[in-house]
Amino acid sequence: MPFHVYVLKHPKTDAIRYVGQTSDPVARFKQHLEESGRTHKVRWIRAVYRAGLCPAMEVVFWDIDSQERACLMEMELISALRAQGAKLVNGTDGGEPAMPFFGQKKWTKPKKRKHGRGRRARKIAVLRES
Repeated sequence: MPFHVYVLKHPKTDAIRYVGQTSDPVARFKQHLEESGRTHKVRWIRAVYRAGLCPAMEVVFWDIDSQERACLMEMELISALRAQGAKLVNGTDGGEPAMPFFGQKKWTKPKKRKHGRGRRARKIAVLRES
């Protein structure tokens, strides 16, 4: 299965904002557009949406023979772009295996702690002691 290295760009400025690698660019682009959370990347995509636009995806390296090589190329591209001053929204320097796609087991959030153990409970306890 071939792997590909891609970038997400701002649709107006063509500024590269994210670098990634995948074996299925179409599914990965759809996954980016449907992601939720509070990461820098997700917030950037939402800001582009609020402006009435959609990020652009461009595959920059096609048909890489192994995921290890794709990860290395991703890391090198991230490093080179950051050295040129690009404002990337990547949370890491790259090289991690791809996240699970649709239909596979998804990552889950850690379970919430029982009532009274959170930050708010500590603040209330401090206020009561005062």
